[in-house]
Amino acid sequence: MKNRVPKRIEFMKLSIFEFNCSFSSLFYFSTLLFLNSCTVELKAKESANPQNIRLVKVAHPRRMTVTNRVPFVGFVEPRRLASVHFLIPGRVARCSVKEGARLKEGQEICRLDTTAVNLEVARAQNAANAAHRVLETNLPEKQKALFEAGIIGQAEFEQVRVQSETAKAQYSDASSLHEMALKKQKEHFLKAPWEGTLTRVLAKAGQPISPEMPAAIFSDENGFQIKSDLHAAFFTRIKSGLNAKLTMVSSQRLQNPVTLLISSKAAAITPESQTFPVTLHPTEKFGQELFTSGIMASGEIELNRIENAIAIPETALNSWQQNGLATIYTVDSEGRLKLVELKTGILDNGMVEVTNGLQDSENFAIDIAPDFVNGLIVEKIDSEY
Repeated sequence: MKNRVPKRIEFMKLSIFEFNCSFSSLFYFSTLLFLNSCTVELKAKESANPQNIRLVKVAHPRRMTVTNRVPFVGFVEPRRLASVHFLIPGRVARCSVKEGARLKEGQEICRLDTTAVNLEVARAQNAANAAHRVLETNLPEKQKALFEAGIIGQAEFEQVRVQSETAKAQYSDASSLHEMALKKQKEHFLKAPWEGTLTRVLAKAGQPISPEMPAAIFSDENGFQIKSDLHAAFFTRIKSGLNAKLTMVSSQRLQNPVTLLISSKAAAITPESQTFPVTLHPTEKFGQELFTSGIMASGEIELNRIENAIAIPETALNSWQQNGLATIYTVDSEGRLKLVELKTGILDNGMVEVTNGLQDSENFAIDIAPDFVNGLIVEKIDSEY
């Protein structure tokens, strides 16, 4: 008797088979649906860009002010720095202020021993007073009245007159000596030549000193200047009166750049270094807490400025030579690239001045690609820069 398969098992086999068939059919139709959607999307893209044309950002040149700048690095120093001397020789009695003190014009710094000159002033004063008393006693006008009244004789009147003339001369000499002594007394004091800072005191108490020896170093409190050496290539273009911007002091960038002016320029280039020194100073007063003597400062000197110049981004240049010749790609109304030669001028913060070869109304490609060629058809996308 043959083995018979139970009906339940046959039903299970049939069900598994039908499930497998159903799953295979579902997978097949899903795949067809996905491929069909991809085909539709691809056809949509091809219809939008049937030739697969590259999209290129384009823009018009900009009208702007461009400035030609030369960087400089220098060191801060006082605008006025002077050694202060006593006018006469003597022995230093004392120095009444310390280094770093800020003084008003005429304020005392040091003084010499005034013992001898004080005696000289007193003696001259006494001599002048004595001569004045003699002069008052022997006034010619008073004696003349007595002579005319017959109270004194001719000889006595002449004697009084001679005494009066002598007293006048003595009083004049004594007064002159007194004024000279007072002047000498004033010269015993070393004073601030202007409002500023006492940078250094050289004179010491008890030290003999002469007019040839500096007693103190004094600097201007209200101004500083910057000394910088520039390369010889800029010698003919740098002139006194040019503006500059101070942007960094030491390692700190200034939030508000300081406007400077070139106040002086060396007459010749230093052969050894092929540089020449210039001096710059601020055009107006402002807080100078950062500007201490000896610190480094840097910025840019403005050689020249051109208003309403045609300018494009430096990144749009296809090539650029040192002689100013450059090339860019323009894009015409049909979307065709054209390699155009330009003449360029000033480079100012990433913008290049175009002096010839490009009009305001022309479109140029902002983004340059290595495979760009003359005559390539592209699709323009208006952009800003």
